[in-house]
Amino acid sequence: MKRKTILNGKSTKEKIKIYLTIFLIIFASIFAFITAYQSTKIVIRRTELSTLYSKELIEQATDKINISETKVLKKGQEYNIKFNVNELNTNAIYKICFYINNKKVKEVEYTNLSEINTTINIAEFFNKEGLNYIYISILENEIGKYYRTQSIYYIEQYEKQFLDELSNKGTVVHYLNGSWEKYEKTADLLIESGIKYIRTTFSWRDIEIDNEHDIFNFDYYDKWIEKLTSNGINIIASFNRVDKYSGEDGIINTEYEKNEFLKFAKKVIERYPQIKNYQYINEPNLKQYITDEDVKWYADVFKELSKIDGINLITGGTNTPNEDTSTYTKSSTFFKQLFENNIYEYCQNYAYHPYDSYNWNIQNGRFRLKLDEHKDLLRNQGGFINHYITEYGIHITDLDIQASKLVQQSAILDSYNVKCAIQYNFWNTGEDITNEQNTYGLINYDYTPKPAYYAMKNYYQNTNGSEYIGTINLAEGLETHVYNKDGKPKIITWAKDNTKNITLEYKDFTATDLYGKEIQNQNGTITITSSPVYLDNIQTSYYYQAISNTSLEKYAKFEEKFKTELEKVPTIQSNIDVQKNYMQNLVNQTQISQETAIQEMQNHYNIGTELIKAVKENKLNIEYVKLSSMLDTLEDIGKSYEDLVTVTAIERNVDIQKAKKQIEETEKLIKNNEKLEIIYPKKIIQLSKDYNEKAEYINSLEEENPIKTGLIVSKNIHSELLESWAKDFAKIYIDKYLEEHKPTITYSTTEFTNKDVIATINTDIDIQVTNNNGNKTYTFTQNGTFTFKYTINGTEYEITATVNNIDKTMPVISGVENGQTYYIDQNIAPKATDANLKEVKLYLNNVDVNYKNGQIINVEGIYKMIATDKAGNTISTQFQVMKRPESKYELDGKTIKKIKYNTSKEQFDKNIGILKDYKITRKNGKTELKQTDIIASGDILTTSSGVKYTLIVAGDITKDGQVTVDDFTRMRQYLLGLRKLDEVEKLSADANCDGKELSIDDYIRIRILILEQL
Repeated sequence: MKRKTILNGKSTKEKIKIYLTIFLIIFASIFAFITAYQSTKIVIRRTELSTLYSKELIEQATDKINISETKVLKKGQEYNIKFNVNELNTNAIYKICFYINNKKVKEVEYTNLSEINTTINIAEFFNKEGLNYIYISILENEIGKYYRTQSIYYIEQYEKQFLDELSNKGTVVHYLNGSWEKYEKTADLLIESGIKYIRTTFSWRDIEIDNEHDIFNFDYYDKWIEKLTSNGINIIASFNRVDKYSGEDGIINTEYEKNEFLKFAKKVIERYPQIKNYQYINEPNLKQYITDEDVKWYADVFKELSKIDGINLITGGTNTPNEDTSTYTKSSTFFKQLFENNIYEYCQNYAYHPYDSYNWNIQNGRFRLKLDEHKDLLRNQGGFINHYITEYGIHITDLDIQASKLVQQSAILDSYNVKCAIQYNFWNTGEDITNEQNTYGLINYDYTPKPAYYAMKNYYQNTNGSEYIGTINLAEGLETHVYNKDGKPKIITWAKDNTKNITLEYKDFTATDLYGKEIQNQNGTITITSSPVYLDNIQTSYYYQAISNTSLEKYAKFEEKFKTELEKVPTIQSNIDVQKNYMQNLVNQTQISQETAIQEMQNHYNIGTELIKAVKENKLNIEYVKLSSMLDTLEDIGKSYEDLVTVTAIERNVDIQKAKKQIEETEKLIKNNEKLEIIYPKKIIQLSKDYNEKAEYINSLEEENPIKTGLIVSKNIHSELLESWAKDFAKIYIDKYLEEHKPTITYSTTEFTNKDVIATINTDIDIQVTNNNGNKTYTFTQNGTFTFKYTINGTEYEITATVNNIDKTMPVISGVENGQTYYIDQNIAPKATDANLKEVKLYLNNVDVNYKNGQIINVEGIYKMIATDKAGNTISTQFQVMKRPESKYELDGKTIKKIKYNTSKEQFDKNIGILKDYKITRKNGKTELKQTDIIASGDILTTSSGVKYTLIVAGDITKDGQVTVDDFTRMRQYLLGLRKLDEVEKLSADANCDGKELSIDDYIRIRILILEQL
C-alpha cells in the first residue's frame, strides 16, 4: 500500500516550499544545538532565529506568539505562552509544536479556530536543570507559518538538608542603596541555590543621610534583609564606604571620625538584631591602612566595636598581594601590625582573601600557599581563632573552569576547617566580559545563572549539613575529600593535574558530575578530570582512611614544628607515638566501638594536658603564646578524633548541661582573674563553648538523622576536653601569680587604738572567702585572732589575722574626784595610772603647769588633770583647791567680814559669838531677817545698844547671799574696767579675804566657790 503524505497532490512549487521549510526547521535545530553547546564556553545570550526567517515572518511571530520575558524559571513556577492567531485559513489544519532542547514535548492540533486563541503552560515539561531552549512552531497544513524561540534557565528547588542552617558557605552580594545589584532580581536565586551566608556592604554614606540631625534611611536595607533572613540566610554586614565622614584620605583616623562612625555602627546593630556578624572595612590593607599610625587607628576603632554586646566581629578581609608597596601591604604585614596593637585579645575572627583564579596544571597551588601562610601566621600568635575567608573566587571567561575550580576551592576550604567561606561574588559586576574583573559572578550581568551557579548549587546540596572528615589517596593523581553526609560517606574528587585524566574501576559507588548528572557505568571504568565528581554509596571504611591519613599528616607537622620542645619532655613524644600507631592501624579496622573512639579522643587530648603540666612544673620553659600555639596544633589534630567519635557513636550518653556548667565555671574563673590578662585560655574556653552550644542545639531538634547522635556526642566531648585545657592553662597564670603575690593581712592601724581594728586580706588577684560571710575584712572589737579561709582556683587556703593593739580602757585618776573642792592642808596629790599611759597634764586656772604625776598640790586654784594613754583614751578630772576658810567672822570697824555664802541667820548667830541682842535688817533697815533667811552682803546688824555693822559675804557682789555666775560676771567686768563697784560690792569682791586690792585671785576664788556648789 502506498503511504500517503502531505506532498501528494502538491505542485512542484509547493513541494519546493515544503522542502525549504523542512530544511529551515532542521537548520534551526542544528543552530540551536550548536548554540547550546557553545553556551557552556561563552556568556550565554538569548538565541534568536532572525537569520532563518524574513523580517516579516519574525514580526508576525512576535505578534502572534506572546512569550514571557522571564529568563529564569524555578520548578513549580508557571511559564505561559499565549497565542493570538486570527484570520486563519478555515480550510486548514493547524498544529502548535513545542520543543525543549530540540526535543518535541507537546503537539496540539486545532480544528476549531477559536481554540487557538489560548494560553498554554509548558513548565511541566522542564526536566533539565540549567539552560533550556524553547522552540515553538505553528504549522498550517504541516507547513510552518509562525516561529518563536526563547532561552530559559531552569532551576530545581533546593532541598532542605539536615543542619544546613549551620552551613558555613556563602557569597558576596552588592545590595547597595538602590544602586548596582538589584536584590529583587537575585534574592530568589540566592535562596534556591542553598547559599546560607551573604556578605554585603552597609554603606555609611547611603544610610546616614544627615549626620547633623542624626537622620538615617534604612528603607532599602529593611526590604532585602527581611527577604533573606526570613528564608534562613545569614548576613555578614561589612562596614564599608565610610568615606562620608572620614576625610579626603578615606581613613578613620581622628576622634571625631571614630565617634561618628561608631554612632552609625551602633544604629545599624540596634536596628538589625537578626544580624550577628559584622566586618570592619573590606581589604583595609589595600590603599587604606598602610602605615603603622593608620593601622593603630584601625585597631582602636575595632576594639571599640568589639565592646558592643551581641555581635560577632570580624577583621576586614585582607587582600593577599605577594609584597609590600607604598600603596598596599601584604596580608601578613597587616596582621602583624594588628597584633602589635594588641588586637589578639579583642578579636576571635580573622578574615583574608586567598584568591587563585589561574588554571595552572597543578590545581590551586597558590590557593593552598596562602591558606598555609595565614594558618601558620595566626597559629604563631596563639591560635584558637576563627579563619574567615570573606572572599575567594575565580575570574575567568571559561565558564566550566570557573565552576570546577569554585567547587575544588570550596572543598579545600572545608579541609582547612575555616569558620566561614564567602565566594566572590554572586553577580557579574559588569557586562563587558573581556574585563575579567566582571566575571567573578555565579550569575551573569543580566541576572541569568552561569554554570558556576549550578555547580555550586549542587555542591551545597551535597555538603550542606555534612561534616568534613578528611582526605584519602583514592588513586594516584586524584585529590579526594571525604564527608559524612547524613551518616554516610560522600566523596568529592578530581584530577590534581588538569592535563592528566585518571581512570578508576567503576564499582562499589555511584557517581555524579559537577552539576549533579549521574555518570553512567560504561565498560566498568570512570574517567575523572579536573572537573569534580561526587561519589556516593561507598564503604564506611573510607571514614577510617580519611581520619587516619589526615591525623597522621598533622602529627608529622606538629613533630616537625615543635621538635625542640618535644625533646625536652620525652614522655609527651612517647604518647604521640602511641596515638600515631593507633591511627596507622585504624585503616585496617572494620568497626570501632563508641567507647573506644571516645577513649582514643581523650588519650589525644591528654597529650595537651601533659604539655600544660610540663610548663606548670617548669619541665618545659616556654612562653604562654608558644604553649597556646602547640595546643592549637593538637586541637587541629583533635578534629579527626572528633570525627571518629561522630562516625561510631550510637548512644547519646552525654550530659550537655554538666559540660555547660563546667564551661561557665571556667569562664568565671578567668573573668575573676581578668587582671592577669588570661588571654589564651580565654580563646580556648570560647571554642569549648561553641562546641557545647552546637551539641545543645542539635540535641534540641525534633528532626532525627543518622548523623545526629554522632554529632551530639562528639561535639559535647570535644567541649569537655577543651574546657579542661582552658581551666588547667588558666591555673598556670593564677598559681604563678599567686606565688609571686601571696595574700597578706593589712590592718586599719597597727598603733595602739581605742577604736575597732579592721583586718583585710589583700591580694592582687580575686579570691573567694569561704567564711566570714564571704567578706575580705574582719572587724576586731577587742584583741584576739581571726582565721580567713579562702579559695583560689578551687583550692582552699588559710591566713590568720592577729590584733593586740586595741585599748579601750580609760586611764584612772585617783586622789581627787571630779568637781570636788579640796583644801590645801589636805595634802591633795592626784595621780593617773594606765598600762599604756602616755602623758599626764595638769592645768591650774587653765594654765599648763609643770607637774609630776602624784605630786602634792599646795597652790589655791581651779585644777584640771588630763590623762591620755597610747590608744588615745583620755580622761579628765576638774577640782578646786583653796585655803580652808576661817571659822570666825572678822569685825573690821563697822563691817563684819568673812561670812560664807548661803549662811542662814541661824548659822550666823551660832558663829558670831561676840555679839548678843542684835537684829539683822535688809532694805534700809525696814525688813528684819528671820532665822531661816540667808545673810547677804549689805545686810545691817544693829546691836541692842544701836551700834550698826555692815555684813559682808565673801564673793556675794550681787548682795543676794549666794555666789553665782552673776557675781563671777560682775567681777570680770570690774577687772576689765567695764563696771564700777560700790563700797559694799568691793568688800564682797574680796573673795579670798586677804584685804588686798581686788585681783585675779579673787576672781578665781569666786569661780571656785561657784564650782564648789555644783
